[in-house]
Amino acid sequence: MTLYNKDGSVFKLSTPNPVMKDQKIWTGFTVHNMEWKPEVKEDGTAVLPLDSDFSLNKTQSEIFLDELNQTKDLKPDPEQIFERKIEEKEDKIKKEKQNKTDIEKTFVYCLPATIRETKDELYGDIIKTIQYDKPTSLEAVILSQTDMTMEMWTETNFGEGSILYPKNGDKRWWKIQTSQTKLGGWILKCIMSQDQPSFDS
Repeated sequence: MTLYNKDGSVFKLSTPNPVMKDQKIWTGFTVHNMEWKPEVKEDGTAVLPLDSDFSLNKTQSEIFLDELNQTKDLKPDPEQIFERKIEEKEDKIKKEKQNKTDIEKTFVYCLPATIRETKDELYGDIIKTIQYDKPTSLEAVILSQTDMTMEMWTETNFGEGSILYPKNGDKRWWKIQTSQTKLGGWILKCIMSQDQPSFDS
């Protein structure tokens, strides 16, 4: 049966390229697999290089088991284990140092206050008056903060009623309510302050 093209001409099968007519066949060359993994066919068999120690008809699971058995004989060197443990300990110490030095500190303006108590001789009432000193500044670590309260840790203690203004973008004034010693410093517990002094220099 003759096959025809769309234009009515007889369809011809493709023939070898005439340019390749005088091509010589390469012989005597070697293909190196370079220890690549074997090619696995659809039926599960693996095609391995000719110089491989494996059988040509091993499945992928058999090859995996062979590789697993080879690694069982490898025992870790005690000296390498010791060096690895030292490196891990050094890394841990470095991380702990980084955590200590990476504590975020906040610059805080402070208006120190001194509360004086006087007793009314006529009625016996105790009258408290606040006297403010010159503004100062310090560095503090803010431990917690809500809309109404704040706790910070500092190395310097200030008295009750002192006004603090942390330079952290919140633009809020705080008044020290209580203080307690902690880790060589002081934890200052503050509430919102109604007094808002200016700390402009």
